[in-house]
Amino acid sequence: MVSQTACELMQYDFCSVTVLRPARRQPPGRKFPHRTSRFRADRGSSGRKLLHGAATAPTLPETVTEAPKEIESLLVADGEENVRVLQRAIRNTMTEHAGVVRDEIGLKTGLAEIEAIESRMADIGVHPDVAGFQDLAHAFDLKSALLAAKATLQSALERRESREAHNRRDYPELDPSLQVNLVWSKDETVAPESIPAIPAHISALIEDINTLGKLVE
Repeated sequence: MVSQTACELMQYDFCSVTVLRPARRQPPGRKFPHRTSRFRADRGSSGRKLLHGAATAPTLPETVTEAPKEIESLLVADGEENVRVLQRAIRNTMTEHAGVVRDEIGLKTGLAEIEAIESRMADIGVHPDVAGFQDLAHAFDLKSALLAAKATLQSALERRESREAHNRRDYPELDPSLQVNLVWSKDETVAPESIPAIPAHISALIEDINTLGKLVE
């Protein structure tokens, strides 16, 4: 688990979008923490407790029930769509429309492409063999990538300003009213969440850097 200070720094990050990052595959005998960045499917206290150092997230009964069904549904998937082709399509779309500089037209085009890819995912084929379950792993990665792509594009559309790494050519100025976190939920809504005051022990670690006359990348 990341340190308490690191967790608190994450809470006060002014990122423009919020995404879910999957944990790395764990070698035998080793454990890695889940890599999570300001994402939670609900807006309750569970995500906040996990962020601030709780040992584990609470396990919901329906999650335990639904997980085997999801695995089984993928194992019997025998459609025409190739999982890796769709993974590449998502990467290409995000590179083209959600790169360093964005605008409304590009983001909406990217979102339309992602929705088209999502419809194709209903016809994927997953074929584990004696070599292992790589196809199944790629299928889960595809589903996670689609979720992250939607969160990124829809959140970027809502942030009509340029702030830090989020650059909108159609909104080049900073909007003080948008100094909030934008929380994306699984029902595909984006809601502003106010940023709490930075505690003194965190504020003391922050150093303002003057970027005047400097090339910032």
